[in-house]
Amino acid sequence: MDRPPAERPPPARAAFTAKAGASEPVRLPGRALTLDGEAWWAQELGRVRSGLPGDPGAELVLVGFRRAADAEDAFRTEALLPGAGLDALSDARLEDAARAAGPYRPLSREPPPFFGKAGQQRSGERKPRRGRDRS
Repeated sequence: MDRPPAERPPPARAAFTAKAGASEPVRLPGRALTLDGEAWWAQELGRVRSGLPGDPGAELVLVGFRRAADAEDAFRTEALLPGAGLDALSDARLEDAARAAGPYRPLSREPPPFFGKAGQQRSGERKPRRGRDRS
């Protein structure tokens, strides 16, 4: 019983290779809103599904808020809200979130504090324990 040779699947990265000259910026969904008579802009900055394997989880959307007159990336505040995206949020919910939003924190390019100074690695040595010696 001879089997024909199986076709190899295409490499996973082949579908995602960018074509030369096709470097357009990604446009994320946004919506205009009015707060206290002033024009603002709400823009979706990211989405995530939180939960454990096997459960449906909760969909969350990160929304950035800026004044309409500000530059496109000059967000003043941000809020993490339950929902599948900016389109799933009502105008009233979006306005409430904008009023309660915290300060915008752009992504940092610095390594997390666990690594100490840039490029420094952990030594693997343990600090001496306090209290009784358990040996």
